[in-house]
Amino acid sequence: MKQSSSNLIIAILVLLISIAAIVIGWMMASDKKPVTSKNHEAPAYLLLEKEISTAINGDNRGSVVVKVAVEIKDQETLKKTKGWEPMISAEISSYLNRRTFNELEGPENMENISEGIKSRLNESLRDSGLKDAVKSILFAKYIVQQ
Repeated sequence: MKQSSSNLIIAILVLLISIAAIVIGWMMASDKKPVTSKNHEAPAYLLLEKEISTAINGDNRGSVVVKVAVEIKDQETLKKTKGWEPMISAEISSYLNRRTFNELEGPENMENISEGIKSRLNESLRDSGLKDAVKSILFAKYIVQQ
């Protein structure tokens, strides 16, 4: 009887320690910290990370799929832009939709698209009193199909 009680106590202790380790690991993983973008030494404040797919206009119709992140210039501006994600997503989709296949195709055009989206978003946010809020547009995926 004494042996089975000892085994039961050990099993309960192992179970409690395991649960505590899982909870601590989950809490640490969910603690979001700013990431560092590859082009910048300062932390990156990402407002939106989303995959967007839309049709392409023009003679050579097709589609474009991007996984995009919108980097905001600082933490204070990030707080002010919270809630704007649906508008920003719609602006990006609209911008891509209005481009032709030739404007989107190829890695050399990806930089132009990034700068164009950044400019358009900054213009939209400027109308709401947020000057130069978007620092950069980052693509994790960029696929153009005809």
